[in-house]
Amino acid sequence: MTILLSRLPLSKYLGLHFHQSGAVVHLISPIKSKAGGSWAAVQRRHSLLRCGRTINLYLHLLQAVLVPVLQYGCQVWGMHNPRVAAANRARLDLQRLYDYYLRTICGLLPSAPRRILLAELGLLPLQVLWWQPTLQFWNSLAALPVGSFYHTVCLDNLTDALQGGACNMANSVAGCLRSVGYDMPRVFDVMPLLGIDNIVDALTVQLRDMGSVALYCPREAPTRGVVSCTYEQWFRPYSLRRH
Repeated sequence: MTILLSRLPLSKYLGLHFHQSGAVVHLISPIKSKAGGSWAAVQRRHSLLRCGRTINLYLHLLQAVLVPVLQYGCQVWGMHNPRVAAANRARLDLQRLYDYYLRTICGLLPSAPRRILLAELGLLPLQVLWWQPTLQFWNSLAALPVGSFYHTVCLDNLTDALQGGACNMANSVAGCLRSVGYDMPRVFDVMPLLGIDNIVDALTVQLRDMGSVALYCPREAPTRGVVSCTYEQWFRPYSLRRH
């Protein structure tokens, strides 16, 4: 059976607008304004509980309400165009917004380093939370029966990327994997399954080396000359009040 597909310069699917240019900035930018509404919902729901300033509950609400908004559609844009400055700036804006909300909940000043903030809360950067769903989406496509429509389309996408250098999703995923030392298997008859845990571990190590992730408790002050008062200087005055 022959299936004819129409080619359009612009299409919309599940609230996301796709351009034939392949750009993703227009997919990421609207999320920033939607995140503001989600943050307001987090504050409203927490206030309705009338339980005082409970940071852990605030964080649970943030992970349940706000993080899914910051991840929406990331299977499309989370790893796409890794060498395009505009796309990287848009993703960085979301990470900074996420950091701002975390600092607000914890009563921290902007001077508190991100790596310390995330280590203290046991959280990972949004980049990891974008890569994981993207890789899971890839593996779900790879697990489809060989010869099925979606598997065939994605296999063509991969072949165009590896053989022809096409700037498509497969090319972006392969580029991101190379950046953490993981080579995309060069197979052209089936979609390769990716080792998600190994890839995420490699990304986490890279982020640690770049200073985005800390693997120690900040209060242990492992660096010579760092004392507890340095730690306390990151907090806003009201956060240090004894109740």
